[in-house]
Amino acid sequence: MLYARKLSVNGSYSTNDGTNTNDFVKKVIDDALKNIEEELKKLDDKK
Repeated sequence: MLYARKLSVNGSYSTNDGTNTNDFVKKVIDDALKNIEEELKKLDDKK
């Protein structure tokens, strides 16, 4: 469970900055994928 939390999005997002919902969702998903890719790279580097 703790490992899953580490992969979660840690950024701060606001929908009050004029961002539409689709752009907001895309940014959250892109950030989550980036975090996952970074964690996978760390695991590969440990091998």
